[in-house]
Amino acid sequence: MPVLDPGLSDDAITALWLAATDRGYSIDRFGVSGREWLEQVAEVCEEHLTEVAPAFVPAAPPPATGTGDEVLREIRGMSPLAASTAVSPDFHPLEGATAMEALEQIATQVDPDLGFRLLLHTVEVLQLPLTEEQYTRYEALASRFHYGQDHLLFSVDHLV
Repeated sequence: MPVLDPGLSDDAITALWLAATDRGYSIDRFGVSGREWLEQVAEVCEEHLTEVAPAFVPAAPPPATGTGDEVLREIRGMSPLAASTAVSPDFHPLEGATAMEALEQIATQVDPDLGFRLLLHTVEVLQLPLTEEQYTRYEALASRFHYGQDHLLFSVDHLV
């Protein structure tokens, strides 16, 4: 799992989990790092796959080339708006700027596709407004990453 590679900091993984899930499970409140949490999730998934599909061999699709700079540009374009927000502002807030910094790490150090998917979740959680131009660029990126036609519709369409 590329997110668990040593190049990405534990703090970034934790921030991404909290941001993309709107502080789901609040793993940091229980002393669990994002890396430890994802390792547990991966282990449970591997065990389940072994039971239900023992012959299955996971394979990652080839990365979409030439998308890293575009995804990074979209993350940086949302960063000023995110700076004045927080995930879970009333309960152990996570600053929007922290989430965006972690997204930059994912997009540059792990995978632009994952960075874009997590950007979509974070934009939704933080309720950041999108312009028509941004949404058009998001549609183009979603197409290059082979997302389903309704992927954006059900995630950020209402923020335009």
